[in-house]
Amino acid sequence: MAFTVEDLQDLAELLRAHPEWREPLWALLASEEVRRMPADLAATREAMERGFRRAARLILALYRAQRRQARETDARFAEMAEAIRRLGETFGAHRQEFLAHQAQTQAQLTEL
Repeated sequence: MAFTVEDLQDLAELLRAHPEWREPLWALLASEEVRRMPADLAATREAMERGFRRAARLILALYRAQRRQARETDARFAEMAEAIRRLGETFGAHRQEFLAHQAQTQAQLTEL
């Protein structure tokens, strides 16, 4: 017996009239892999959402660590700038002492 277009239309009308028949028919027509697809898709979606949430947490932690490192670096640069300023002052004071001592030594040599 051949299955005709009219038979298909009749089947469609029967399935509309009896929606409870759809699941058993689907189980007969679809392969196991196709029937598992909705559950597999839901599991994949959940895994991706967990991955995205984890990635978001890691990005936030990385951002916070970078901000903390930037503050620490700024503080170290400020300390180094202050140390260089003090070294400059100390150098200037020692230079003045050296020049004064050099002038004194030159004057003593001139007297001799």
